[in-house]
Amino acid sequence: MKKPSLNIQSQMTQRLIHLLSELEIVDRQRMSSDGKKYLDDIWKLLGQPTYQEIVTAKEKALPNLEEEEWAVKLLNKKEIELKENV
Repeated sequence: MKKPSLNIQSQMTQRLIHLLSELEIVDRQRMSSDGKKYLDDIWKLLGQPTYQEIVTAKEKALPNLEEEEWAVKLLNKKEIELKENV
């Protein structure tokens, strides 16, 4: 039986990823630890990097960015990955 896969090209999937990115940028610090874990699990299901994976990459590549700049980079990274998967 073939494993079902996510249609990353669909507009609804792209919109979902965009909205989750916005949610993570705005509310991550206020989320409970369970909420953060669930959000990371959603990213894994969507084939996207988790918050910690992005933070680790940011620390290696962009150590001097301010928090707001980093939030914009996070959103852009997820949108770029969407376009690459199209």
